[in-house]
Amino acid sequence: MKTICKFLVAAAAVFFLTNGAIAQSSVGVRGGFSMYTVKNFPVAQEGLDLEEGVVFGNFNAISFEIGLSPMFAIQPEVNYIQKGGKLTSSSENEFSLRVKMDYLETPLLAKLRMGKGPLRGYVIAGPSVGYALNGETRISIDDFSAKDKIKFDDSYGADGRKDNRWDFSAVAGGGVQYKIGPGSIVLDARATYDFNDYNKFEGSAPSGHKKTRWEGLSASLGYQFEFGGK
Repeated sequence: MKTICKFLVAAAAVFFLTNGAIAQSSVGVRGGFSMYTVKNFPVAQEGLDLEEGVVFGNFNAISFEIGLSPMFAIQPEVNYIQKGGKLTSSSENEFSLRVKMDYLETPLLAKLRMGKGPLRGYVIAGPSVGYALNGETRISIDDFSAKDKIKFDDSYGADGRKDNRWDFSAVAGGGVQYKIGPGSIVLDARATYDFNDYNKFEGSAPSGHKKTRWEGLSASLGYQFEFGGK
């Protein structure tokens, strides 16, 4: 946590020191929710007939918008987001698996700003790197239910795999902002598509293995303080 705080202080210092020489920029905070599904979670690769479901979670963001021109900006962010998914089976024994992960993410987004006046819009796109802070699974079979913490360590399981803490994804979305006071109220919505595999194997991946990855949407509302520009 101390390392994270030092990073945020350093990023803010660089932002304010360079702000005077660039177009309109901003620092903002947002809060909202995420909505995710999981693809090919390990249990789903054991031949069970399972249906995918959605898991809702928290999404909070700190944004540092660096204006390059009136229309274009680069927007690094530091985000806390929950990802996960649910798998259910309606066979003779009612079975469900719910997984939820807490990630610290750092997207680097290109931003196209549109419109004039107090009400404006924007679109964003770019890569993101995430690091899992912790996670939990919950398995239910009929009336039985059990929770289990996901442990990230260097040991491989009996199946030769372990959980991968790192997450690499692409982000795309957009939003609207309305000028009030020294900044703007911001409503943001985005989609995330993961590229890497949640599984790490001691050797080669088994034949027919499919990557476990997250897919989801998030929406947030917040306020950004704006500097420079018009």
